Amino acid sequence: MAPPDGKTSNFHAPYNSLQIATVIAFGVTYFFATVGLGLRYFQALKLVKKFEIDLVIITISYGVSMVYFVTMVHLMDYGWGKHLWDVTLADLVEFNKARQPLLNI
Repeated sequence: MAPPDGKTSNFHAPYNSLQIATVIAFGVTYFFATVGLGLRYFQALKLVKKFEIDLVIITISYGVSMVYFVTMVHLMDYGWGKHLWDVTLADLVEFNKARQPLLNI
């Protein structure tokens, strides 16, 4: 895609502000989720001494969110979060190949 007036394509730019903000936001929220999950495990194992189904569901969702984040960071290498005029056609093809297995789940 051609860049709009006043913009130039930069195919080899490092992460942009959107990508950096996404990583920071996930890091901060995942830290708090880790603390919360740790406290929930402490409560279940030490205080109540009972392992309930909600802890299993929370742990599964915690793991799924990590897989989602790792996948998103991987897709950033192929143009996720960049303007289309900053993504090469080869990167776009690789982006589609990289995300394809996720759609078949």
